[in-house]
Amino acid sequence: MQGKLYFEKISQFDRDQEPVTVSIPFAKGAFLQGENLDISDPESGVHYANQIRVLAKWLDGSVKWLLVHFQPDLPGNADK
Repeated sequence: MQGKLYFEKISQFDRDQEPVTVSIPFAKGAFLQGENLDISDPESGVHYANQIRVLAKWLDGSVKWLLVHFQPDLPGNADK
């Protein structure tokens, strides 16, 4: 499964290792607790370390909502 995160331009300056927290919904059975979550930038090939916490589960035990913390490098004066 793949998805994209979109970051609006919020600064004129580059933001290296900008702290980001997102909550990601998953369809029933799509993500199981204990699976690895890979967050990467396809343009640069960088893979970001992340911390996750399950917020809710489906009745089958798969993840419904996942809270994710990571620190991407975001450009100044541009969306990413």
